[in-house]
Amino acid sequence: MEHAAHDRTTKRFLQIFGRVIIGILVMGALALLSFVAMYGQHGYVANKRSIEEKQRLIVSVKAAQLRNQALEKENSLLRDDPKIIEKIAREELLMTGPHERIIRFIKPNSPGSAIQGTIRPR
Repeated sequence: MEHAAHDRTTKRFLQIFGRVIIGILVMGALALLSFVAMYGQHGYVANKRSIEEKQRLIVSVKAAQLRNQALEKENSLLRDDPKIIEKIAREELLMTGPHERIIRFIKPNSPGSAIQGTIRPR
């Protein structure tokens, strides 16, 4: 009879031990799945970073589009507006209109001050 009681105790112990082991394995698997879902390559944190990066790129693209529109407008004005073309020709290229002259004055204490002014007829 002792042997039968010992077998029942051993059987009961193995059942409880088996359930504990299965419980630990299930908990470990859930912990691993949770970790992967949170921090894995396609997890929550990576997804959040991707969304933030997408928002930064959207802002950057909008800024580039606005800059592009401004440059296109400036290009159009530089190409087609006679007043702007004349202004650049006069100020940057020192061009004159018909019957006009350019007079440049040099400061007295600067190199080449022996020449007080130059006249370039056109």
